[in-house]
Amino acid sequence: GINAEYGMFRWIDLLSPQEINVKQNALHSGYMTLVKSKIIRRKVFVSLTEKGLEMSKRRDGPVEGKISLHSLCVVTNPEEVNGEFCFYIHVRRRSYYFAVKTMTEANQWADDISEVITSKEQFQTRTERLIVELRNLQSDEIDSVYRTNAILRYTKAAIQTPILALPYGPCSATNPTSLQEQAVSIYKSFLNYEGATSPVEFIESQLDHLFDSPHLIDELYCQLIKQTSWVRDVDNPQNLRYWMFLLCVLITHTPSRKKLRYLKFHVQRNTSKY
Repeated sequence: GINAEYGMFRWIDLLSPQEINVKQNALHSGYMTLVKSKIIRRKVFVSLTEKGLEMSKRRDGPVEGKISLHSLCVVTNPEEVNGEFCFYIHVRRRSYYFAVKTMTEANQWADDISEVITSKEQFQTRTERLIVELRNLQSDEIDSVYRTNAILRYTKAAIQTPILALPYGPCSATNPTSLQEQAVSIYKSFLNYEGATSPVEFIESQLDHLFDSPHLIDELYCQLIKQTSWVRDVDNPQNLRYWMFLLCVLITHTPSRKKLRYLKFHVQRNTSKY
């Protein structure tokens, strides 16, 4: 009896600091199933903190994996799959698939993770920072920014990364290509567009991507603005094709308010300049 009682209180002493630590630091904690494939499934204890997710084999076990969260990460809406309620967490170059027993539990996890992501400082690319800078400059200063920043100007060289900070994850449920890969692919296709025998068909094929991936709308606008900026010969057929493409996008897809402001700035600048 005494030894059993001592053993019980010994376990309480060992567990209590960890329990207190979890309560103090975790915004949400509990067991979930980490699904790696149809065969590989692992039950893990997950703690959500302001920095991200920490995973361990058991509640009192050491942390064995972490998922850092920032503004470009995405948590999907939970869905029922074979009696479980599952959601994805998309981070850079990887996606995690979790399953829990009830929709209420899944929604709570997704909402709490989404709040952490939303609380992070918004990431901006160099181009986005330059777009903001251009708004407050005089005409000669604007020319200087374009002159010294090739990323804002027309180029035949393919881009290696998107112009905008795009969220992680696939383009859509039917297109597993990441938004980043799709954005780079669209820009590379411009090189074919310049010499395409049927530019209308090309434009239609690119617009189809936007219906599946609305996040790419602003990206395409910025790519087209780039390709119609600082052009040596504005009457060049290639330049006119880009303006035609831009007009078609404007008819079918409205940009965000910030990018609409950038588009107006671009049109006004070119109107006054040429």
